[in-house]
Amino acid sequence: MNYTVLFPNILKSIPNIPQDAFCYNYNSKINYNKRQTHTKIFIPLGKRQLLWFTKCSGKYYCVLMETRNLKITKCHFKYISFEPILTNGVGTLIWVTQVGREICLNKIIYYKGDYCKLKTCESHMVELKYVLENYINNIVHSSLIQLKLPSMSKNKNFLLTAINLGYISHSVVELTNNFTRHCHTFFANFIIRSLDERSDIYKLFCIDENGNTVFYDNALISNKINSLFVKDILRIPHICYENVEYSDNEDDDKTDNNSLENIMVACLFNTVHMKWMPYKLCDRNSRISTMSSIKKIRELSLRCIG
Repeated sequence: MNYTVLFPNILKSIPNIPQDAFCYNYNSKINYNKRQTHTKIFIPLGKRQLLWFTKCSGKYYCVLMETRNLKITKCHFKYISFEPILTNGVGTLIWVTQVGREICLNKIIYYKGDYCKLKTCESHMVELKYVLENYINNIVHSSLIQLKLPSMSKNKNFLLTAINLGYISHSVVELTNNFTRHCHTFFANFIIRSLDERSDIYKLFCIDENGNTVFYDNALISNKINSLFVKDILRIPHICYENVEYSDNEDDDKTDNNSLENIMVACLFNTVHMKWMPYKLCDRNSRISTMSSIKKIRELSLRCIG
């Protein structure tokens, strides 16, 4: 199969990608009681991608496409078992995010050849659930990708839910009216350094009002996923309890962190323990937060969960 010829031929029939393909439009007209508990979905952080079920020259394909400014930049074939009905007309086009060996289905753009006119996130999730149950055969195999829905929760404290998910969230969307909160607005950036990796104790540093780097507080490590994340970015070996118990040298698991003095992490504020929890590695353009900005984000986090 000559992919350099096949991909251009397939992409000739891709439908127009609308401007709002990668978001949900907020609908303020929907009757919404803020005091009630509402279900939210947690859109994963990742590249803007489209999953397209289409037909070309009598053959059926599932194509994962990366985009930039609504233009296709990369294409990959995905071996997924699906019903041919999804390829009717211009096919079925879905906004997705890949998380490891899973592809999270976020929103339907075209469905069985027609532009999707569903308005609420809730209606999209219902239809996507139907697609997964009736048109997709998620074969469990280490070499095959799995299609999933985003995680959902009725917990009013959405920040606490985001912290405890198995993936980093880009945004949190209310199912009924599409009200969206972007997680990055709740990030405070700290330099993180190890104090005692055996006990998962790490120090967080920020900038004071004089522009100096100062110690702020110890980081909160509340689950295994978070512990492994910090160890990975600080290049600390993962040592099991048996290795620790039978080690002759207490310094066997020590790592030279001299070269890791400026590792910066974005933290979310845990409103239960009232501490900052490392959440994701900052990119190169990020700046360390100041005392005043940390205070504002802390207050914002507390207000949002009531």
